[in-house]
Amino acid sequence: MVLLKKLLAVYKIIRPLNFVITVMSVIVAYMISRKGGNLRPETILAALSGGLAGAAGNVINDYYDLEIDKINRPDRILPSGQITLRGAFILYIFLVLLSLDLAFWAGVEALIFVLFSTVIIFIYSYKLKRVPLAGNFTVSFMTGMAFIYGGLLADNIGGGIIPAIFALLINFVREVVKDIEDIEGDRKIGIVTFPIIAGSKKALNLATGVLFLLMLFTFYPYISGVYKIEYFIIVMLVVNPLLIIIYKLFYLDNSKRNMKNISGILKIAMIAGLVAIYAGV
Repeated sequence: MVLLKKLLAVYKIIRPLNFVITVMSVIVAYMISRKGGNLRPETILAALSGGLAGAAGNVINDYYDLEIDKINRPDRILPSGQITLRGAFILYIFLVLLSLDLAFWAGVEALIFVLFSTVIIFIYSYKLKRVPLAGNFTVSFMTGMAFIYGGLLADNIGGGIIPAIFALLINFVREVVKDIEDIEGDRKIGIVTFPIIAGSKKALNLATGVLFLLMLFTFYPYISGVYKIEYFIIVMLVVNPLLIIIYKLFYLDNSKRNMKNISGILKIAMIAGLVAIYAGV
């Protein structure tokens, strides 16, 4: 029973949904960059290595966020004591080594990319996360890099650029929203974020501006002829309506619950965007 609880805690701390999204992002970018074709075993290994690097990043991020999460998210794995700090660090090392091992078998390019990502994510968790906007941009940039990774594996980095920009913008909005959600706990701990410096209203205005830019950008791939009508249909029927809902929720209130709902809808919009891109190639 104790072992089962520990395994469940490990499952939760690595964020399985984020793992799946990362793996699928790499695979989708690979497929659209190759204009179809079969997946090679090395590509699957590379995608899994990217997902594991992201999972390791989630663990080390929680490791350094323990004091903050005691206030903002006391029910999380580390603040609730389901895994010790030492256990979390051991898990982090294990995931990093496993991701590098898979990347090694996937090829030199995969190994270099995963090693680079691991270093950047560690620096983000240790230091950059506490630098207003720089931390938000870093994690958003790394999310977009999953698509560049997929394009690299297909020997066509250009094929991953459009989904990378889409991912960067939508995740930047999500990162700002999460900072607004955590503003009370961050202020108590002494963490300086953009909402604390500029206020929640200006932070919401920034998120709204980036969201508007994202909506405009969703039209570009179809208008420019990069993606087909299937992409445009899914964007118009699913992605942009979700973004409009988010826009309206922005001005409902800036409560913790509302920000959490917005963050969840943004993740759904991200998945819908992936489907639209894959369908439109």
